[in-house]
Amino acid sequence: MQPSLPFRPSIQARFAAFHAENPQVFAAFRRVAGELMDGGLTHLSADMLMHWVRIEEVRTWKRSEGFKINNDFTALYARELMKEPRFANLFETRRRKTA
Repeated sequence: MQPSLPFRPSIQARFAAFHAENPQVFAAFRRVAGELMDGGLTHLSADMLMHWVRIEEVRTWKRSEGFKINNDFTALYARELMKEPRFANLFETRRRKTA
């Protein structure tokens, strides 16, 4: 008999759940990206953008919301944003190891 191993949902599944429960994160990610593009930038670092969101936006969210933005989600937020034509070429992407 093999020991049972705890199941951990995929990054995509965890992202989907977090994204659905915290729409303000993507709204802030999108808003900051738009502001930077309006300022003349044509390429951004998704990591830099997510840190900006953490620094600027977490001040306005209630501490009682008690969430943290997992670094694993940064690339998924970038890919989600790139679905919009305006942001299609904003980030350089790499091939994902898992789908």
